[in-house]
Amino acid sequence: MKHAPAPAIALALVLGLSTGAMAGKLKCKAGDGTPFTVTVPQDWYGQQIQGGCVVSSKDGSEAISIAYVDAGVNAKTFAQALAKKMQITPKYTQQENNYAAFETTLKGQKVSIVIAGETGDSELQILTQKGESDELEEIFDSVKF
Repeated sequence: MKHAPAPAIALALVLGLSTGAMAGKLKCKAGDGTPFTVTVPQDWYGQQIQGGCVVSSKDGSEAISIAYVDAGVNAKTFAQALAKKMQITPKYTQQENNYAAFETTLKGQKVSIVIAGETGDSELQILTQKGESDELEEIFDSVKF
């Protein structure tokens, strides 16, 4: 399996962002270099990361990362390897070859991770989220390639 930035993404969510782009469109790049944008709400921060971007509320209580990486494996296999690499015991809510979703606790905060994609796909989509709100859903829905 190729290296993917997901552990760093999850940690960035827990720690929160204190700098980066403010409200507006944040330009990001998928792992293969394909550009995409995501909308950063007012009073939120956005930052590019390897394979995507992270958007965090000003107080750090909510955050979402959206990344697209070339992992060379399906979602289920990637999720298992990711959990092992992060040294966590995931609580799976769904685990299929092309889709894996689990929750875990990092530094005392609940984090949800969703991975989608098959081995033959050019990239896996990795969504990591801290918190639950309409704003987080709107950020995800704002992704435009």
